[in-house]
Amino acid sequence: MSDVAVGTGAAVRRHLSARLAGALTNLCAVLVAGIVLVMLADVAGRNLLGISIPSTAEIAVLMQIYVVFIGMAVGVQRGMHFVIFDVRRRYPPAVVRACEVGVRAVVVVFCGVLGVYGVRMGVAQMGQLSATMQIPYGFFYFAVPVGSVFAIAFALLEPLDRTGPTHEVLM
Repeated sequence: MSDVAVGTGAAVRRHLSARLAGALTNLCAVLVAGIVLVMLADVAGRNLLGISIPSTAEIAVLMQIYVVFIGMAVGVQRGMHFVIFDVRRRYPPAVVRACEVGVRAVVVVFCGVLGVYGVRMGVAQMGQLSATMQIPYGFFYFAVPVGSVFAIAFALLEPLDRTGPTHEVLM
C-alpha cells in the first residue's frame, strides 16, 4: 500500500507537491518549445521568405519570463538551493530541522515580498501597452506573483523530513 493510500499528512502533501511540480515542469517545457517555435518562425520568415513577424520577440520574452518564475517555484519544491555541505550528518536532527524551518521561512517571506510587489508592478503597468502586440505590460509582470504563489505553496507543502536530492555546495 502506498504512503498516499494510508493518508498520512506528510505523504499526502508530498504527493500533491510532486504532482503540481510535474504539471508546472511540463508547462515550462511547453513554453520553452513555444519559444523555440516562435523564434524559428521569425528566423525562417526573415531568411527564407523575406518577411518579418513583428510580435515574435515580445511573445518569446513573455514566455521566457513565465518559464523563469514558474521554474523558480519548481526549484523550491525540489530543494534546488544552495545548502552547507554535510550539515545533515554533522548536527543533531533538531538542529537540521531548525535550519530547514528557517530556510523555509526565508523562502516564504522572500516570495511573499516578490509576490506583493509583483502584483503592484503588474497593476501599475496595465496602462502601458507593448509595442507590437498592444497588450498591457502588466501581463509580463504578473509572472512574478504567479511564480511566488507556487514557490510559497511548495515551501509549505513539502515535508520537513525531505531526504530527496538537494544540490550541496561546500562552503
